[in-house]
Amino acid sequence: MSGHRIRKGQPKQSQQRAQRRQASLAYKLTGASTPLERITIAADFVRGAVKVAPPDVAQQVSQYLVDQLIDAGNHLLATSVNSTRKEAA
Repeated sequence: MSGHRIRKGQPKQSQQRAQRRQASLAYKLTGASTPLERITIAADFVRGAVKVAPPDVAQQVSQYLVDQLIDAGNHLLATSVNSTRKEAA
């Protein structure tokens, strides 16, 4: 009976789901007006992708992203400290 659910020439459900998620991401990002909104939307997208990814891939990608986010946060903090010092001078 499962063979009847798969339409020949049609993408699999998992492929359709990924396409819908990507389309939703693009739509939400066009409506985002602040950097914080864009980051939140992207994080939600990645969170959903991590749930369905194989555990070893999810672990590898999450470690990479965590490192990148920490580096970006440190950069932003350093930039804000430097701009505060310039304003005080």
